Amino acid sequence: MGAAPRHAQSTRSAYDEDALLSIRVLGADITGPLTFGLLLAGGWQAYRTDLLGQLTGRRRGRKGRWVYDRGLGGKRVWVPAESEEGGSGKLPDHMSDVDFSALAAVAATKAAAGSGSAAQQAAAHYEPPAWWERPGFLPVTSEADRARRRAEAERILRRIEASKNRGEDYALEDILALRAACMSAGGASLDARTVGGRDAIYRTAVEAGIRSCVEPGSVDLGDYSPIRLAAGVASDVSLDERRAVTVLKGLVAGACRGRVVEVGGPGRGRRVRCLAAGGLVSRSGARGRARFVERRID
Repeated sequence: MGAAPRHAQSTRSAYDEDALLSIRVLGADITGPLTFGLLLAGGWQAYRTDLLGQLTGRRRGRKGRWVYDRGLGGKRVWVPAESEEGGSGKLPDHMSDVDFSALAAVAATKAAAGSGSAAQQAAAHYEPPAWWERPGFLPVTSEADRARRRAEAERILRRIEASKNRGEDYALEDILALRAACMSAGGASLDARTVGGRDAIYRTAVEAGIRSCVEPGSVDLGDYSPIRLAAGVASDVSLDERRAVTVLKGLVAGACRGRVVEVGGPGRGRRVRCLAAGGLVSRSGARGRARFVERRID
């Protein structure tokens, strides 16, 4: 009679001990080593992601703050109050996220300016191919005369750019007028409103030069050779020589491929006239006219 209560008491004690080590999940009790495993995994995940640091504004014993960096697409990043290398730079307590984003934008601008200056230095040391004809310019009598002629060149450039807004192509006549105005202004180099517009104006001049070679008499370049016109317009719109040469080579190569494919069709046996460039473009004669390579396609 006395043993039954003791058995019930021992069973109840064991049940109470198991209850202390159990977790109820979806109506089931999880006990024993699995409980400790889950707790340990949860603690490790919280430590690895620094969940406590994000909630308290500290990160594993280091002072600092979490901020949203617009330069990283709004990503939340940790900024320590002191530099990792023991420097003296501290993040002021009164600095807001907006202030930090502004400083980050300034730093990004300075970095971009540094890379831009490096690119400008590389362009300054570029030596173009021998067939590239750097443009000349006319002397000016005074700075006032230079300013007046430059203003005229600016007006022509704006007129050229406005033609695209009207849905019109760039007119070769306007580009030739721009070339003459920049040359008379002492070799003025102007800035187009957009990089795309600058490149499109240059491409128009190059394509006109190619047409004048492939189809003689179809385009009037005035007193300019195709290469000299291309080099002059590149200078007029502040396009560096390296890119100007690269674009010209690509356009000439495309024109040559098109002519070869055209003659390779039903009209086989005709002669094809194609620009050769220096590689792609070469000069012949005192006037520096781009010459033709004439081949028979059989």
